[in-house]
Amino acid sequence: MLGNKPEIVVATTGRLIDILMNSKSFELGNIETLVLDEADKLLEMGFKDMILKILAMLKEQSDVVNRQTILLSATLNQGIKELAELALTSPVII
Repeated sequence: MLGNKPEIVVATTGRLIDILMNSKSFELGNIETLVLDEADKLLEMGFKDMILKILAMLKEQSDVVNRQTILLSATLNQGIKELAELALTSPVII
């Protein structure tokens, strides 16, 4: 199904990395929008390295000039601020 270039892919960080590493028919090159939902919880659960790996792969493979990254978090702690600095350009805090 991923080889058919779906419009939307929903995945956990670990599963997305697994797909990217083991699927030759799917890559991040055409991703226009990346949504990191519950980012504070992802960091609390120890997924920071996986998030950073996804962001690095996205940057490396991306053909999209104006990709939008949306980081959603219920809290604004130091970990979220650091992740925002790495993942976002001109962030807006709402």
